[in-house]
Amino acid sequence: MALSFSGDDRDFVRRIAESIKSSGYTVFYDEYEEARLWGKDLTQELPKKYESAHYCIIFFSISYMKKMWTHYERQVIVAHFLKKRGKKYLLPVFLNGFRDPIPGVSDVIGYVTINAATDFNKLNDMVLEVLRDKHA
Repeated sequence: MALSFSGDDRDFVRRIAESIKSSGYTVFYDEYEEARLWGKDLTQELPKKYESAHYCIIFFSISYMKKMWTHYERQVIVAHFLKKRGKKYLLPVFLNGFRDPIPGVSDVIGYVTINAATDFNKLNDMVLEVLRDKHA
């Protein structure tokens, strides 16, 4: 599982990453990779992380859509999704009422809408269910 998010949403996403990791699953979360990524060209390294993941959650928010780096990540993730020809990979999460159209992400892809203040358990349960189903 790989997680793409804005730094402004880090506190919420960190909790999801910790839950995934403590449940015994592998997760790409940037803070867990700091030493390995240090000094490397991230435009080369991050696509490898996203492409090697079974699933990728993008946490869409107002902040995510405004930042250049997340714009790049989204392009990498969507390109990989297209190579998978529609197989379940991209798991969109819309945070805190954000629901603008996303360039490159079709409206027909199932998504969830989450309030970071109240819906942690709901999303956490869904993530762990997807991971259990993949490894069952």
